[in-house]
Amino acid sequence: MKKNYLRQISCLGRMALKWWLCLLLGGMLNLPATAQQKTAPRVNLKVEKTSLIRAIEALRSQTRYNFLFNSKDLQPYTDISVHLQSVTLQQALDSLLTGRKTGLEYTIEGETVVIRKKQTQEQQCTVNGRVTDNRGQALPGVTVLVKGTTMGTVTDVDGNYKISLPKIGLTLRFSFLGMGTQEIVVTGPECNVILEEEQNSLEEAVVVGYGVVKKKDLTGSVSSVDTRLIEESAAADIGTIIQGQVSGLHILTGSGAPGEEVQIQIRGCASLSGNTSPLIVVDEVPMPSDFSINQLNPSDIKSIDVLKGGSSSAIYGSRASAGVILITMKKGSRNEKPLISYDYTFGTRQLVSDINVLNTEEFKLLLLEATRNSAQEQGYTNLSDYRYYKDYTTPGYFGEVNTPWMKLLMQPARVHKHNISVRGGGHSSNYSVSYGLIDEEGMLVNTSNRRHNLNLNLDTDLNKWLKMGVTFRGDLSKRGQTENFNVAAEARPDLPCYNEDGSYYVHKYMYQGEERFESNPMIEAKERDNVNQDLGANITSYLVSRPFGGLSLRLQYSYNYKQSKGRDFYPSMTLYGSGGYKGQKGQLTNTERLSENQELMGQIMYGKRIKKHNFDITMVGTLTDSKNSYASMTFADFPDDKTQTSIWQGVTYKDQMGYDKGALLLSYVARANYSFNDRYLLTVSWRADGSSRFSPDNRWSYFPSLAVAYNLTEEKFLRHNKVINFLKLRASVGKVGMGYVDEYGWRTLYDATEYLDQPAIVPGSMGNNNLKWEGTVSYELGLDYGFFKNNRISGTLEFYKKKTKDLLYRYTLSPGIGLPSANVNFAAIENRGIDFDINAKIINTRNLSWSFSFNISKNLNKVTGLDSKYVSSPGSSALNNTVIEEGKSVGLFYGYKSDGIFQNWEEIEACEALNPDMPYQQKFSSDVLSPGDIKLLDLSNDGYVNFTANNYEDKTVLGSSLPDFSGGFSTRLTYKGFTFSMSGTFSYGNMKSWDAEGRQFQFNAARPKNLLDIALKRWTPENPTNDYPKIRLNGTNYGMTDFWLHDASYLKINNISLTYQLPANWLRRTGFIDRAELFGSITNVYTFTSYPGPNPESFNRNDKIAGAAVDYTAYPQTRTYNIGIKLSVK
Repeated sequence: MKKNYLRQISCLGRMALKWWLCLLLGGMLNLPATAQQKTAPRVNLKVEKTSLIRAIEALRSQTRYNFLFNSKDLQPYTDISVHLQSVTLQQALDSLLTGRKTGLEYTIEGETVVIRKKQTQEQQCTVNGRVTDNRGQALPGVTVLVKGTTMGTVTDVDGNYKISLPKIGLTLRFSFLGMGTQEIVVTGPECNVILEEEQNSLEEAVVVGYGVVKKKDLTGSVSSVDTRLIEESAAADIGTIIQGQVSGLHILTGSGAPGEEVQIQIRGCASLSGNTSPLIVVDEVPMPSDFSINQLNPSDIKSIDVLKGGSSSAIYGSRASAGVILITMKKGSRNEKPLISYDYTFGTRQLVSDINVLNTEEFKLLLLEATRNSAQEQGYTNLSDYRYYKDYTTPGYFGEVNTPWMKLLMQPARVHKHNISVRGGGHSSNYSVSYGLIDEEGMLVNTSNRRHNLNLNLDTDLNKWLKMGVTFRGDLSKRGQTENFNVAAEARPDLPCYNEDGSYYVHKYMYQGEERFESNPMIEAKERDNVNQDLGANITSYLVSRPFGGLSLRLQYSYNYKQSKGRDFYPSMTLYGSGGYKGQKGQLTNTERLSENQELMGQIMYGKRIKKHNFDITMVGTLTDSKNSYASMTFADFPDDKTQTSIWQGVTYKDQMGYDKGALLLSYVARANYSFNDRYLLTVSWRADGSSRFSPDNRWSYFPSLAVAYNLTEEKFLRHNKVINFLKLRASVGKVGMGYVDEYGWRTLYDATEYLDQPAIVPGSMGNNNLKWEGTVSYELGLDYGFFKNNRISGTLEFYKKKTKDLLYRYTLSPGIGLPSANVNFAAIENRGIDFDINAKIINTRNLSWSFSFNISKNLNKVTGLDSKYVSSPGSSALNNTVIEEGKSVGLFYGYKSDGIFQNWEEIEACEALNPDMPYQQKFSSDVLSPGDIKLLDLSNDGYVNFTANNYEDKTVLGSSLPDFSGGFSTRLTYKGFTFSMSGTFSYGNMKSWDAEGRQFQFNAARPKNLLDIALKRWTPENPTNDYPKIRLNGTNYGMTDFWLHDASYLKINNISLTYQLPANWLRRTGFIDRAELFGSITNVYTFTSYPGPNPESFNRNDKIAGAAVDYTAYPQTRTYNIGIKLSVK
């Protein structure tokens, strides 16, 4: 497996290198000649008795240089004769000007030749200086102009400049993108300048899908992530970093296992098909549905924008039913020396909360107590007659050790994170190369995650009107996983881990006259080989042509590849690999998933401004071809446990399954933006999608949108208001859709089988020719605001309503039909809510700044268009014991109401007397009710609690797994070189069931396992509590009731970081270090919650509808302490 892993890395490197060499070669074919012309152009000049002006024009025609001069200065020189052959431009100018005593001089600045009269020594003044930001960081590329003239220069890579002035007292103007412009009167030969960051964030460009617009010109709902949080966080996964930082963007981080995925939803659940995750678009390329945002290296991300509303998302049509996240990766900059950056992070992890279990003495005590309780319920008056009591009291049944399984199965968990990049560019090209490595160990033995990220990019101008670019992005991850923490928590403490000779201990016991064995968790953890490996790659190439002003043509091809391989080998020494220690010699399951997505896109953009009218038009056509396959094979009995363990070396066939599917999507897009006087804004878009996933009659769907905005700040009555700096009203309506059903979901499918030792086929799923697109119409009203100078306080308030109909759902059919399920259009859902965010620059001085951001969202969800309720069966994970019912939200818990604990026999007898013909709640608690059992309420008032299948008379809605509101916050404090930042998230009002909690009050009679220490809080006659029931063997007190539901509201501090940036004047002394930072941080700092389970954010990734309803956490949350360094060298 290790060789295969290294081979994958090598393959990834070779693939990237080939593409990189090709794109460099493509650029080099164009660049050398151009570069030669610009660095050392050769000219020929042969003129006889002509004017100096004409001679200069002859030079201009042979080069691409611009010549600046005052014609009056050159007019006196009319008798010029020269004969020059293949000389440099400088030699030609020397011959024309310097050698003729014309009184003229020249300078060459970039591609501009400036010719002027010579100044007398007394008049001339050379001014030099350095331009930095407010932290002392050099600013290269700052434009320095003499006010009122075209005379100027730019700062070099170290922020230095030098300019010759006719005299002292002139005004220099310093300007730089993103910085406030400064004008300074020259009073001496040195002039150093500090530029402050421009505070008007409304001028920032925001990605909106197939283009960018200024933030102040937005008409739809688009939110941007503060990327400073990404730079300052040491977390390995981008999903964790941005949690809580965008209103309406709800992210759950799940378990603490290395490489764990996150769950993302935008503005509630709008689908029942399970595809509730937003579309991820990276550098204008839509990613396939199996793409994870955590495949990206956070260090390579430049910006993240979230499209939340229907009008802003409609440009992506059927792909945008759950919203869109647009990610732009970092690239090199033109005319910039190579910037080499490296950062390293070291981290160590610990469990957020300890997992406490029973020790040997407590385990024995509670097991015998449970045995006595169960024996009494079953009418045994003599305990020695009760079978299980006899087993447990047999000499030798209990061991005499006290094994700390949790400590034995845990390991020091360290994290190493490396990132290195080289970015820069020349006059007509820019490039970027970056590599990232994250190597993280899990808290549990043999768990780990190792991920490589490689990004290559080149953009180059082939000529004045044609540009090309190529991007390669690859990731390779290897995730090792063994048993989970539940196995360690359930291991019997009275059994040893090792024999006296150091070999693994295996516990044997008798059950119904048959010898059986107990699994040793250490064997499973250390010897089991369970590895998942993912290889992903994206190659994107494009050509952009700008034939004339305002028109842009783009042709783009992208290819996405993802391969996931799984290997799960149980050696013969394990319980599973030995077939229950019955002689089987190991068992191996290999799985492989492969997906390929190709997309060809053509785009036309045209924009123009005519006086007060500004408009742009975008038209796009795309063709997407997606293919995916899956195969799984299981074999047993291998020659040995170490080397001969490939799938073809297994002797005994066990199982196999798989599929091979594909789909096509053809799309046409059009969008128009119009603004009048930057005051009235209009956006109209239309998209048509045709998908092979639907029958020919329903193949096409159309997604229009309309958005308008009114910028009140441009009105006279607000233009000079000192309090209201920006105010804009927005309104929009748009339609998006969802077509992610099975590739052949509209057709009846057949599966292969065996009949009478012959190959045969059987129906697999029922087709549905009437299956059609799921559609969502969104309405939105928004207000963007900014108060005081430079928008000291700014934010957004948005109201929205989404109506989704023809929901796609895989409906389980009645067993009598003979088919398991069918794709149907099932009901409708309505979401409405409010998003609010506010950003405040509380302090903003040269040495001290403090900012704070806060957002909150509320979403109300309602199911409509449903004839009857749809409920999961008890214990089923289909809907996690939730209900879908007309007029109510999804994610509602459905079960029995409780009324505490039966404290005595009198209470039980009173309930049993309500209906003499029926036991009150026999099938819930046990065969016979007894004190210490959970008491359920008879809601139907018929004298008993009905447990008949599909009977809901005594069931009711118990609470919601969806929060009443959620949000997040961040704050940032900077003092000189120090920066402190903190971010967090919160959720309020959601309920959760902790799956393991109810099982802590029962023992499996045949194979008793250990319990968590909450079992010590059980009901007993001496402890007549209402908090927990009594303990028993094989009890069922853990069914779905509100007794086991908890308030899962929480406030979590995600990240705290402290960064120190070394002073720029220190670094300048080294001559090569451009930037250096030292930092420390803590991720997943603390969660304030009353929820008793391990993780209030837990979710079931296989259930996107009510996945957050039940906490199945098998790997608790971890906290990471990080230190690191960042260096940049030019």
